[in-house]
Amino acid sequence: MKQEKIKIGILGCGRFAMRRLLPELTKIPSFSLLGIHNRTFEKAQSIANKHEAPFYTDSERGLIKHPELDALVITSPNYQHKSHILQGLKRNLAIFTENPLTPTYADSLQILEQLNPSDILLVGHCYRFKSVVQKAKEVIRAGHLGNLVSLDLHSHMSIPQSGWRFQKKFGGGVALELGVHVIDTIRYLSGLEFKSIEALGHVIKDADNEDVELSIYALAQLENNLPASFSISFNAPYSTGFILRGTKGTLKSTYTLRGDDDDKETLTFHDLSGNKKKLLISPQNIYFQELKHFAGLIQGSSPLLTAENGARNIDVIKAVKASLKSKKQEELNSSILI
Repeated sequence: MKQEKIKIGILGCGRFAMRRLLPELTKIPSFSLLGIHNRTFEKAQSIANKHEAPFYTDSERGLIKHPELDALVITSPNYQHKSHILQGLKRNLAIFTENPLTPTYADSLQILEQLNPSDILLVGHCYRFKSVVQKAKEVIRAGHLGNLVSLDLHSHMSIPQSGWRFQKKFGGGVALELGVHVIDTIRYLSGLEFKSIEALGHVIKDADNEDVELSIYALAQLENNLPASFSISFNAPYSTGFILRGTKGTLKSTYTLRGDDDDKETLTFHDLSGNKKKLLISPQNIYFQELKHFAGLIQGSSPLLTAENGARNIDVIKAVKASLKSKKQEELNSSILI
């Protein structure tokens, strides 16, 4: 018996979706691209025609309420995620949303409260699917690092101070854009939750006189008293990587937290005697991998991460923002998650 394809639509199909997701989505045999939404009707039509999608619209509700739709990919601006997710859940659609889950922790909790056990909501923490991150996790699990002593991650880029990334009302700021990635990677690699965090940074005012983070350095304590630090910025030369220190050695990685799949990434193990071993990593398209996982969830496979993971990352970002204002260490209480 021939299996029915999953009819999927993309909400907020802009440059990111066209560059990163659409080419990979069309490679997954179980998906059938049903619809495209763009706020400009002509763009929606052009994208749909290019990718042979039968439906296109400039109406968000028009796509979400399409009677044949099975699954929804949300790539709309950060501040619209909550509304679009809740509308999709009411339609019993399987949902994949780009991160962050929502810009605020309160909104993330509202989504968790609406979730039923049978609902599918995958948040796009795509760096969990990177070969270099998975290899590092494998090394930790195998005990080659011994007990973890510290984690240090960084992600920096230099971009013009304009556009939605520098508008708080649109979910802008380096905390939500880059911070969500380093925070999720710290949680994934360590397997531990944040207990407290103290952050320093450069905060600027946007056009509405609201605070927007330009750069952040944070020092955190995870469970088991494990220290972790990260630095992120929108005003420094491009650089991204991590250093994981353990009682038996150190893992160092460069060109880590980024979307491209090429041979620039490195992962090197340094033992206690100073010997170095470059570990083999196989570049793979993380957007294909996460969409493939999304398809698997719809077909009944177990999730590698849950919507609660997305909410926990936003909880940490909430504490980071609070620390930037208070100039003090902020405590986290993971027990408040439902």
